[in-house]
Amino acid sequence: MKRGDVTYRRGPLRRRTAASLAAVLAAAALASGCGIRTTSVPVDAGAAPSRVPCRLSSSDVATRSPDSVGVTVYLVCTSQLVTVDRAVAADATGADPLVVARALLEEIRRTPPANERRAGFTTAIPEGLRVTRAREGDPAGAVRLSSQPEDLSAEALA
Repeated sequence: MKRGDVTYRRGPLRRRTAASLAAVLAAAALASGCGIRTTSVPVDAGAAPSRVPCRLSSSDVATRSPDSVGVTVYLVCTSQLVTVDRAVAADATGADPLVVARALLEEIRRTPPANERRAGFTTAIPEGLRVTRAREGDPAGAVRLSSQPEDLSAEALA
């Protein structure tokens, strides 16, 4: 076909353009199907994968002295709470709830020893958090924290 002095060849150019467009559309369709679908509700997919073991080997477990008592505390490892055995002074496990609470708080607040850090353990307890006596009108055996619960992280509250 001729229009003026320009000759139009529609066949090969259209096929090449159509093939390129089809390839781009196929690549876009494949790429869009690879992602995570959005949802309108929160989804708990769990903690992110980690190479940190979150457990102590038997050689890493410390022996405790005769004047201490074994307690189980919770530390943070890969965004999860994991139990760890610790030793506290035997006189800190008496009948007074305030003494017991202070001893346990001190155990989970202190920086984990080297063997626990190597295993991935950390603490989420803020440095200034304290335990105080209950006020008049509080239930028997209650203790109070120096911070409001909403000011603490979820791990610290657990």
